[in-house]
Amino acid sequence: MAKPHVFVLIGDCLRAASVTPDTAPFLSARSKIEFTRCYSPSTWTRPSHASLYSQQTPLNHGVTRRGDVLDDQQARLPTQAQKQGYRTALFSENPTFSTQAGFNHGIEYVDDGIHRKPFVSPFSPDAHVDSIDLDAAVTLLRKIWSRPSKVANVANLVYGLAAELADDSDTDYPHHGERVFDHLQTFISRNAEQPLFCLTNLLDTHNPHHVPPTIGARELKLSVSNDERRALAAANDDRLYMLENAELPEQTQILFDSWDEVFARREEIYNAQIRYFDHLVKQYTKAVRQRVLEESLVVVTGDHGQLFGAEGQLGHQVSLHPHGIHVPLYVFPPASWEAGVEVTTPVSWIGLSHGLSGVMDGSVTGTEAFVDAVVERSQSDGQVVVAVDGPTWDVTALRERYDDEAVDEVCVRKVGFITDESMTVYESHWGETEARKVVYGLVDGSREFRDEQANALPDDNRYTEWLQAGEEVRLDAETSSRLEKLGYL
Repeated sequence: MAKPHVFVLIGDCLRAASVTPDTAPFLSARSKIEFTRCYSPSTWTRPSHASLYSQQTPLNHGVTRRGDVLDDQQARLPTQAQKQGYRTALFSENPTFSTQAGFNHGIEYVDDGIHRKPFVSPFSPDAHVDSIDLDAAVTLLRKIWSRPSKVANVANLVYGLAAELADDSDTDYPHHGERVFDHLQTFISRNAEQPLFCLTNLLDTHNPHHVPPTIGARELKLSVSNDERRALAAANDDRLYMLENAELPEQTQILFDSWDEVFARREEIYNAQIRYFDHLVKQYTKAVRQRVLEESLVVVTGDHGQLFGAEGQLGHQVSLHPHGIHVPLYVFPPASWEAGVEVTTPVSWIGLSHGLSGVMDGSVTGTEAFVDAVVERSQSDGQVVVAVDGPTWDVTALRERYDDEAVDEVCVRKVGFITDESMTVYESHWGETEARKVVYGLVDGSREFRDEQANALPDDNRYTEWLQAGEEVRLDAETSSRLEKLGYL
């Protein structure tokens, strides 16, 4: 057969523990290659996607903190795809998976900032200005006038400005997955005569978890009133719990008696978001021509997970708990490949990236070879390596508001080594040379504490050297504002 199209659909914040036949009936029922123990390289979007691009761990590519940007030499996967004759494309409304973060390298067609673009166009205002003022407006108009699709670009600009200036609502669903898929499907329909490599990030499973999407809520019979949405939104700052150990905000206390009740309700809404994500993937498969799907390899996965109180942690900051890094990895292969295969060996996105490279360069032409490539290239010395380098929050701002000791607890580097039965984590606080070793047993998608050792460093100097601190990178105001709405800052 000719080279297959390769479509990678990434549910941002999609953890494996919550993907079940109830929350994802379409994905669960469809015949596929399923890697049941896939781990994201890190705990949040930027370093995980950088590993997918670079085929390296976060320790090696170094794109681990808020202001880090991927460079063109690190975009190995999309660059390899281009060399093999693939047309490469990116679709995203996520500011951490965008041109601004360097993920345009190796990508011919970049369609990011889709939350501001109801009309299909690769032109994104976010990539050209950092603020909203007269000079920025003039710059944008010049850019628009020099490009095709002028009418669509002007309409998107007006829509985006209106959306930016409007007050955010705590009762409206904030993400735009249906629009992202519409942009992807339009691109496929116009370009399917040549092999395509498309990376798509969907925020529909991401924080905030206080407004369920209508379809997901209906399917799970979940009803969340506007009063409850506002009460949950008032508590939607993980710093209140993790850094202050604060009581629930007064507005939240009207309907909830404890943080545990808040976490449980958020998780129910998160499940509805997954149900909606499953619906979007199903609609995507219906919209794309059957011939194209039969000639495609479609990957559905998550870039990291989400914690709802496990080990006292929320969100996806600095914990390497399995709920934060164990993600689904479903591969729907071309019609000529074998499906219905389950792989239980621990793998990672790095192995996935190498497997996709093999598909596109022709060295991987079937299920067995693909599985072998993913498994072999996922592990180093028989272990999957994962890492996290401090919080996604602005640490300078944290120190102005919180106790230094509390802030120091989240300013930590961790590297984890995962085998079939255990996880060994080394952690070191920023600015310190000593590290702590903690060993966990892996049980039923979670972990159990086994042993702890102070002043212990990995035997491999590569990891020992990485367990040192560096300075935080500052962000521009526009990116900071967008990330704050997603709970990052």
